[in-house]
Amino acid sequence: MENIKQYIQNNPNTIHYMLLILIAVTMSVVVSFVVVMIYRTYKAKRDRFKVAISQNSFVLEQKDNLSKWIKNTEKRMKKNNIKVKVKRYILISVSSFFIAFFLGLKLFENLTAAILFAVIFFIVPEYLISLYEDTQNKRTEEQLVLAIKYYTSESFQGRHMQKIFATISTKIGDPVGRYFSDCYYEMITGIHVDTSLSRLASRFNTYYGKMFVQLIHQSKTNRNCIELMTELLAKLEDHIELTRTNKTNIATERLQAFLMSMMPIPTYIFMSKLFPETAIFIKETYYGRLIITLSFLSVLAFILLDRFIRKV
Repeated sequence: MENIKQYIQNNPNTIHYMLLILIAVTMSVVVSFVVVMIYRTYKAKRDRFKVAISQNSFVLEQKDNLSKWIKNTEKRMKKNNIKVKVKRYILISVSSFFIAFFLGLKLFENLTAAILFAVIFFIVPEYLISLYEDTQNKRTEEQLVLAIKYYTSESFQGRHMQKIFATISTKIGDPVGRYFSDCYYEMITGIHVDTSLSRLASRFNTYYGKMFVQLIHQSKTNRNCIELMTELLAKLEDHIELTRTNKTNIATERLQAFLMSMMPIPTYIFMSKLFPETAIFIKETYYGRLIITLSFLSVLAFILLDRFIRKV
C-alpha cells in the first residue's frame, strides 16, 4: 500500500490517466449496452418494421419509380444495341456520383457545388445514351428511305413479302437491315406473319418506321396501301431535310453554349496553377463560391436544354 502511495506521489498524472481510462471503459460499456438493446429491439420487431416500410406510400412510390427507370433504361439499351448490362450502367452512374461528390468537396470545399458536380457526373451516362439514340434514329430514318423504295419498287413487280424482306436485310446496313433480317428469320421459322410484323414495329423508335410496318401489314389485304408508301416516303424525306436544316442552324449556338458552360472549370484549374490565390478566392470568398456554383449549374442547364433542343 505504501508503495502505491509513493508511486502516485512520484507520478501526479497517474490519477488523471486512470480517470480517463475509467471514463473510456465506462463509455464503451454504455455504448455496447445501447447497441445490444437497439439490436434486440429491432430483432424482436423486425417483421413489424419491414411491414411498416413496405406499406409506406413514399417508399412504394420511390421503389416504383426506380423500377420503372431501370426497366426503361434496360429497354433503351437493348433497342439501341448497347452491349452494357444495366446493373453495370447503374453501378457506373452511382460510383461516378459519389466519386465526383467527394472530389468536388475536396477541391472546392463547397457543399452546393459538390452536389451539382456529382449530379452532372450522374446524368452524363444518360446524356451519352440520348446522344447515341439520336444518332441511331437519324441513321434509321435515312435507311428507311431506302427500305421504302426497295419495298415499293419490288411490290409493284409482284414479289412476295418475305423475298422483299430478304433483299432489304442484305442491301441495307444496321440497324434497319438487322430489323428486317430478324423479321425474315422469324417468318421462315414458322412464327405468324402478324406476330413478326408486330415485333418489327416495336423495334423502331421512329414514327415513320412504325407507320411503314403498318402499311406493310395492311398491304397484305389491300394493295392500294403500296401507293400510300410513296406519300410516306415524301413525308419522311421532308422530315429528314428539315431536321438537317435545323441541326445546321443551331450547330453554332450549341457549340457556343457548350464551350461557355464548360469553360469555367478548366479556367479555374489553369488559373489556380498559375496563381495559387485563385484557389483561396474560390474556396473562401462569397463571390468565388458563387461563381463555381453557377459554373456547375450552367453545365447542368446545358445538358438539360440540349436534350430539349434536340427533340424540337
